[in-house]
Amino acid sequence: MKKLLIFSFLLVAKSIVYGQEIEVPVNPVFESEADYKAYETKVLEAIDWAAYTPVNTETDKRKKVNAFLLEWMSGTPYIDIVVSDGLVPYMEHPECFMVFMSGWTKYSLTHNYTNNELDCALAGTEHVIIFYEKNKSALGKIGSIEKLIKLQKKGKLKNYIEKQLEG
Repeated sequence: MKKLLIFSFLLVAKSIVYGQEIEVPVNPVFESEADYKAYETKVLEAIDWAAYTPVNTETDKRKKVNAFLLEWMSGTPYIDIVVSDGLVPYMEHPECFMVFMSGWTKYSLTHNYTNNELDCALAGTEHVIIFYEKNKSALGKIGSIEKLIKLQKKGKLKNYIEKQLEG
């Protein structure tokens, strides 16, 4: 009985993490700040879905999720995402770039709409590192992210990001 209970728990846990279902809004309307606020819950769900669903599965849904997120993030009047080659040296990897912007957005939304560039950029970068480590076999080795992982392990990631924001 104990084995059956543990097995059932593991199946449920796996379905929560990997089998998250998300309904991507169709033709969302973004005309005012209130419209953007109305979609915040969906944005956070979409960010989590994209982060916890393996990159090489549900590719059609991932495209729809990313399109929704990109539309919301590019138009929201209260979150300003800073992007530069130094800060996001992996821009040639669209999935990782999207994850960076999603991590920045999630941090801002869950921290009282902060626009603190250092904190948001650090959160975005850490989001990329987690995503990359989970999907490395599908993404392949990305040297610029490997460098960020080394900086994180040495406790120097925040300092690196701060310098990138200054330059």
